[in-house]
Parts: sequence; structure tokens; C-alpha cells
Amino acid sequence: MHILGLCNGSLHGNSEILLKAALKAATATDSSITVSWIHVPAVVLPRQHLPFRDDPSMIPYRDDGKEYESRKREPDDREAVFEAIMDADAIIIASPVYSHQPAGTLKALADAILGPYADVSMAYDLRRRHPGSVLADSGDALARAELLGRRVASQMGKPYDEAQYLGPEESGSCPYCHLLKIEFREGNKVVCITCGANGILELGPGSNIRPKWEEDSTVSCLTLKGKIQHRHDIRDKMALEQPKLASVSSAFAKWKSLEFPLAPLPSLHEKISGRL
Repeated sequence: MHILGLCNGSLHGNSEILLKAALKAATATDSSITVSWIHVPAVVLPRQHLPFRDDPSMIPYRDDGKEYESRKREPDDREAVFEAIMDADAIIIASPVYSHQPAGTLKALADAILGPYADVSMAYDLRRRHPGSVLADSGDALARAELLGRRVASQMGKPYDEAQYLGPEESGSCPYCHLLKIEFREGNKVVCITCGANGILELGPGSNIRPKWEEDSTVSCLTLKGKIQHRHDIRDKMALEQPKLASVSSAFAKWKSLEFPLAPLPSLHEKISGRL
């Protein structure tokens, strides 16, 4: 059994420290477990790359119409990262958090190499401080990372339906993403803003109002039924749009020709063979 760690923060920073703590705890739990890790911001992607593998309908690709050096001479880590992810039995991610989500370098990498055919469940323990500060908080952060490693190790090899969520959970949390982040709808209806599950507000013990979530959700993006329904929604939407494409071609051309000044980024003045 093998665990792949993905460090999405600075080299030698807090994310790397916590990732190593989790990996160490996992191997201590089971000596047969092997580990490896990747520094996500250091992964090199071609600036102008074709879709990964051979299915252009799965992976978006970038083509700004400009010519760059031959991609044959460019470093390209996509294949190696993809194989490392597919070969792993479990994945642990350590990352800074921006607006309730991991830093964008992880999303950029996932968009470049993954798609609907490669859906990976990920766990991460996230904090953002000065490098090394996680060692000065009475061991709480390291303890959480070690607990994460042990929990991941304890669930490895189990079928999806048998694997358990062992992390913290508030009363009334969504049973699919285990978060308590809701959007209020008409009446007492609520929706989980993280995964899309539906629920209603009910008066619980101690006169506390908490959500009651639907079972076997057909709309949560974390259930198989929800994923299938989402695919059907996309298919139906595309069927409605297809007849209209010809009629909007001129408007599309106008928008395409409209240009705005580029932000003066230093990288725009340099030739970079590969970048995130």
C-alpha cells in the first residue's frame, strides 16, 4: 500500500512540515505502507499544451494563438504526476487555504492532468503561518497531522461504501462533505454550498435549529447518483445550446476580438518553458 503526499505550499514551509508529520504517522501505524510526495508548485506544465492523453473532450487545453518553442524541448511533468496519483492507494494533501479552498496551484495541476475519468478523494490538513510556527503551538498542529495520517492509514484498502469519515463534524453537518455551510432557500429549505445536497431546517434538541439532510442524495456532487445527474444536466444543457450556436457566431466574433491590456506580470517579459 502506498500513500502519495501533495505539498501545495512553500518548500520547507508549514504545509511540508505537516505533510511529513502525517506521512510519518501513517508509516508508523503500518510498517508495510510506503510513501512519496510531490511539491505541487514545482511541477512543470507546458505553457501551450495539448489535452492530456488522447481525449480532448475531457481536459481543457490552453491555446492563445502564439507560437512558443517546440513542446518537445519543454519539460512536462504531467504524465509522471498522473501515474503517481493513479498508482497511490491513498493521497494526503497539505496546502494553504484561500477563500475556503486550497491554493490555486493545486487546481491548476488537477485541471491539466485529471478529469471526470480520474476522480480522486483527497484529505488535507491546512494552516497558514510562518515556516516552522506549527512547531510552537504546543504540538496541536502536528498532533492533527499525525491523527490525519493514522486515520488515512486505517481506511486504506476499504471499498468506498465501507470507508469512514473520521474527521471533526459539527451537529447538522452535511453527511456527504461533512461541512456545515448552507444556502437558505424558500421556506425552510437549505442547500449545502459545498456539495449541493438538499435539506430542510428543523427544530432540534435544546431548541437548536439544525439542517436535516436528504438520504442517498441525487444532487450531491459526492454521490454516484449526483454525479450521473450532473452529467445528464450537462448533456441536456448542451442539447438546448447546440441549435443556437450558429445564430450567435457574429456576436462571438466581436467578443473574441475585444482586447484589454494585460497586467504587467514579470513573467510576460520572459520566456518560460513550463509554468503552472
